[in-house]
Amino acid sequence: MPENTRVKISSVVKNQLPDFVRADFPLAGEFLAQYYTALEGQGSTLDVLQNIDKYIKVDELADLIESTSLSSNVGIADNTISVESTTGFPDTYGLIEINSEIITYTGITTNSFTGCARGFSGITTYKSPSKTDELLFSQSGISTHSSGTVVNNLSIRFLQESYKKVKSQIAPGFEERELDSDINKRLFIKQSKDFYSSKGTDQSFEILFRALYGEDVEVIKPRDFLFIPSDANYKVSKQIVVESLDGDPSDLVNRNLFQDNVYGLPKANGSISAVEKIVRGENTYYRLSLDYNKKDDRLSGEFSIHPNTKLVDSVSVGSTVLSVDSTVGFGTTGTLIASYEDGTFNTIKYDSKSLTQFFGCSGVDKSLSPTQDLRLDAFAYGYSGVGTANVVKVRVTGVLADLNVEFDTTYYNEPGSIIEPKGLGSISDSKVTDNLFTNISVTYNVESI
Repeated sequence: MPENTRVKISSVVKNQLPDFVRADFPLAGEFLAQYYTALEGQGSTLDVLQNIDKYIKVDELADLIESTSLSSNVGIADNTISVESTTGFPDTYGLIEINSEIITYTGITTNSFTGCARGFSGITTYKSPSKTDELLFSQSGISTHSSGTVVNNLSIRFLQESYKKVKSQIAPGFEERELDSDINKRLFIKQSKDFYSSKGTDQSFEILFRALYGEDVEVIKPRDFLFIPSDANYKVSKQIVVESLDGDPSDLVNRNLFQDNVYGLPKANGSISAVEKIVRGENTYYRLSLDYNKKDDRLSGEFSIHPNTKLVDSVSVGSTVLSVDSTVGFGTTGTLIASYEDGTFNTIKYDSKSLTQFFGCSGVDKSLSPTQDLRLDAFAYGYSGVGTANVVKVRVTGVLADLNVEFDTTYYNEPGSIIEPKGLGSISDSKVTDNLFTNISVTYNVESI
């Protein structure tokens, strides 16, 4: 409630009377002082007129104290009334109501009202039960009261109506609602626009229940628990990993991929439903998802790995023999492609091969250094855009798949363990490994010599 720091008429009216009036009517000053004291009490006519600028502020209305309780019995002749607390009650000439008795007092302590005038009269409500547009002025008589009885603060009746009016303007719907005791009422009313701006959302329901009941709630929507019938909208796909040779493979989504029957590779084609870009170090790969449905024959043939290898010795211009890491996967005859860092490439034909060499080579018109990559002149391709003008070429690579680890016989491993391929190989007495040539192309980064 606002602090009353303004000069009251009741305190100066005595000195405003002329001398002849005070001489002829000695009690006139006392009568007027008491008259204005009644008008200047909190919630009375002059108090409202003088402090209306403060009473319309939310900060002054949000924390009104409506009642306290008696801490001891009250007899008929008692003019001091002991209560639990007088916080929020006017310091002087306030109105209180115990049961049906209205009482005014001249002063307060921390836990009592002093100088009480019993059986008083005053405004008990601003809405009469029979006529809601009229206030109710009540008269009362003196009676006894028991300890624990509620003591109502009648001095705030006008402020309560003002508070309801403010709430109806800036927080409609909360006029007759009592906010939870743990809620900062003035702050909630001031920031009520945040509640209305979020109205209809889960957050608005959470705010509402915290404000009214002090409870955290969870919004449950029936739609989240409905069974949705299957519409059989699923895809079966086969995936291959490729490197880009020409163009962007990402442009091949919802287009066909083709592989021609060259150098012993089977003819194949399939529809690409998705493309995922994969970066491994400095190399970029693409995972293509090909629609696979035996009923519709969307995937025809099998896409083969397009082999590549590395030179192990330098090659001069005009050489007819190329020593490489391995020729496994290459045909007996074919064409090799050597791509250089400057974007150029060299086409080299060979007539025969061994496990580690190509023979009868022609087209070596540039010196080649060791570790130069050589790949078979074979690729898969598709078309981006309309027509066949924009060709995208890719090389199908090999990846590890279908690793079968028996954890019952494999020690120091468990599901979820990271398994890395070992490139240096191992020594084995098995006849299979002694008689077969394995194609393990490796690259070593030497840390020190």
